[in-house]
Amino acid sequence: MYIESNSLGETLKAHRADKGLSQKELSLKIGVARQTISSIETGSHTGSLKPVKAYLNYFNLELTARVRTPNYPQLDDLSEIFKDED
Repeated sequence: MYIESNSLGETLKAHRADKGLSQKELSLKIGVARQTISSIETGSHTGSLKPVKAYLNYFNLELTARVRTPNYPQLDDLSEIFKDED
């Protein structure tokens, strides 16, 4: 499943809600503070990735990163873009 980075917290929150767990219940199950669960779900978590990994592991989810490379125009395309309009 591909998840945009800005919706990671929303996706994790949905998994937690589907299981009927409160933030406090999940925090006790994975051994992190409830506030950490909240910060992960709101996208404001800036600490270690260990709690995020614990969250993902609990729901058997995996996080992968894709690096996007810019799509620069080819040389042939540049001549068309900058053609003289005489």
